[in-house]
Amino acid sequence: MPRQPATYPPAYREQIIALARAGRTTKELAKEFEPSPHWTPQIRPLIDTAKPATTPAK
Repeated sequence: MPRQPATYPPAYREQIIALARAGRTTKELAKEFEPSPHWTPQIRPLIDTAKPATTPAK
């Protein structure tokens, strides 16, 4: 039976997304938050589907 994709708690997802927006690579994030860099493919969709960061109006 295929393995289900990981589901991350909202606070965990927000932390990963914030770090990615700050310039961290998915490989770095996988190394810090997952047991193996092979989990990188699960982090990329998480970042890609996140709402765009809001920028302050000038």
